[in-house]
Amino acid sequence: MDTASRSDIRLLAQHSNLAQADVSKLLQQHVHAQPQQWLRFGRWFVLLTGTGFLLAGIIFFFAYNWEALHKFAKMGLIATLLAATAVGAAMSRYQSWPQQALLAAAAMLTGTLFAVYGQIYQTGANAYDLFLVWTLACLPWSQVSGSGLVWALQLLLANITLTLYFDQVLGYPAGRHKMAMMAAGNTAATLLLWMGPARQHLRGGNFLSKLVLTATVVICSIAGAVCIFDKYRTAYVLLLIAVFYGGICYTGLRQRRLLPLALCGISTLFLLAAAITELLDSSGIFLLMGFFMIGGTTALLYQLRLIQKKWNADAAQHPATAD
Repeated sequence: MDTASRSDIRLLAQHSNLAQADVSKLLQQHVHAQPQQWLRFGRWFVLLTGTGFLLAGIIFFFAYNWEALHKFAKMGLIATLLAATAVGAAMSRYQSWPQQALLAAAAMLTGTLFAVYGQIYQTGANAYDLFLVWTLACLPWSQVSGSGLVWALQLLLANITLTLYFDQVLGYPAGRHKMAMMAAGNTAATLLLWMGPARQHLRGGNFLSKLVLTATVVICSIAGAVCIFDKYRTAYVLLLIAVFYGGICYTGLRQRRLLPLALCGISTLFLLAAAITELLDSSGIFLLMGFFMIGGTTALLYQLRLIQKKWNADAAQHPATAD
C-alpha cells in the first residue's frame, strides 16, 4: 500500500493474521512522524516564529524610539521592510512556506505603514478607516499568494472592519445587527471553503477551512444567544444559523468529516440551553442546565461515535471509494 491511515491499519490488523511487529512497522511507516518530517516541522516553525519575532521587534522598536525618530525615518524604514518582504516573496517558490510567511509579513507591514502615516500627519481617520484601507490593500496579497495563512489574516481584518463599522460609523451597540452581519459574512466564507474548490487550491486550505468553520460557529453561537435574549426577538438570525448548520452538516456527512457535525452539535446544545434559560428564568435553572448539557454532550458523542463506526465499516467494505 502507498498510503494508509491509522484506521486502515487497525482494520487490517483485525481482519488478518498480521503479527504485532508487522502492525507496529506499518504504523511507523505510514502514521508516525519520521525524523525528516520532524526536521521539516522544526524548520518551518523556526521560520514562522522568527517572522513573528521580527514583526514584534519592529513594533517595539517604534514604540520605544517613537519620539526620537524623524517622520521620514519612520516611514522609510517600514516602507523598506515592506519592499524587502515583497521582493523576497516574489523570488520564493510559489505557495512555498517561505513565500507565505513573507506575504503575511508584508500584509502586516502594510497596516503598520498606514497606521504610522495616520499618526504622523494626523489625518483624522478613525480605526474603522484604518482597517478598511488595510483590508482593501491586502486583497492583492491574498489573491496572488494562494496561501491559507494570508487569507486567514484577510478574513480577520474583514471581521474587525465590519465590527468597527457598526461601532464607529453606524453607532449601533454590540448587538443583533452586528453579530448577524458577521455571522452571514463568515457563513459565506465557510460554505465557499467547504463546498467549493478553494480548499484544494490554497496552500494550507484544510487548516484555513477548519479555522474559519470554528470561528463561524463561535460567532453564530454568540449571535444566536444575543437574538434569544434580545427583547426584539430577531428571528431571522436564528433562521440564518439553522440554514448554515444544515448546509455544513450535510457537507460534513458527504465528505465524511466529523468536525462540522461536532461543532454544530455543541453550538446547538448551547443555543437550546440559552433558549430554555430565557423561557424558564427560575432560580433552579442552572442546575437543570448542568444536567441538560451533560446529557446532551453525552448523546452527541455517542451519535458521533456511531457515525464514525459506520464510516469505518463502509471504508472496509468499499476501500476503493473511501476517502
